[in-house]
Amino acid sequence: MSSGVAVATSGVRFWRQLRRHPLALGGGAAILFIFLVALLAPLVSPYDPIAQDLDKRLQGPSPSHWLGTDTFGRDVLSRIIWGARISLLIGVGSIALAIVVGTAFGAVAGFYGKRTDWTVMRIVDLFLAVPGLFVIMVIVALVGPSISLTVLLIAFIFWPSTARIIRAVVLALRAQDFVEAARAVGADGPRIIVRHILPNTAAPVIVQFTLQIARAIILESGLSYLGLGTQPPTPSWGNILSEAQPHLRIAPWVATFSGMAIWLTTLCFNFLGDGLRDALDPRLQV
Repeated sequence: MSSGVAVATSGVRFWRQLRRHPLALGGGAAILFIFLVALLAPLVSPYDPIAQDLDKRLQGPSPSHWLGTDTFGRDVLSRIIWGARISLLIGVGSIALAIVVGTAFGAVAGFYGKRTDWTVMRIVDLFLAVPGLFVIMVIVALVGPSISLTVLLIAFIFWPSTARIIRAVVLALRAQDFVEAARAVGADGPRIIVRHILPNTAAPVIVQFTLQIARAIILESGLSYLGLGTQPPTPSWGNILSEAQPHLRIAPWVATFSGMAIWLTTLCFNFLGDGLRDALDPRLQV
């Protein structure tokens, strides 16, 4: 069977398996919609997200402001749309960085084994033992909050778990016949890792990437809620919640809609991740 036919067959099996998970398909469609709305925020946002109109502060949902206004008279829908940009940027960016770092460490540890494996895994254990939120609070207090710093700090928290997963996968792969064949023709370690090992770790990497984005979005929202992430007036779902807290009794819609944005987005990522995990499992590719 040619490689092209094999890829096509695998694609058909993947799609057949994924179709058994309607929640995953629905979650993927919803995520695509959220990304498009965030990307097209300047076009679809009805108002400037930071423009204040104190005469319309804390107004409930209406035809002119579908999700109401906040304490400064800013349109809640517009702020949620623009906040999606920040939350998705930080969530995707931080997990992408964590995946790259974790995959590199895990592949090296799993492939070379022995002392290399022991050394790398002790580094991973050291990072896992560090209380992530405490470290973030200290660093932000010393350096000051910023989007780029938030991305780095969230990646700092998530890369060790990726390294452990990839190490386990590589430990199983390095004993396979195709790796022995590559060694037999003179391929060195780095070439085998890049050309033969890493392509076969795509499935767990994709699943890990999808599931961890949901956790990263929640963490970013929590940091922004505590004042350690995105700073006002730049909207993010977390700081919208924080600003809404003093007015929960008289204007519950602000917290409700921003909280729903976080909840629905993370739920859809989890649905998609669960579906991809089953669809990419070779034991189910029948």
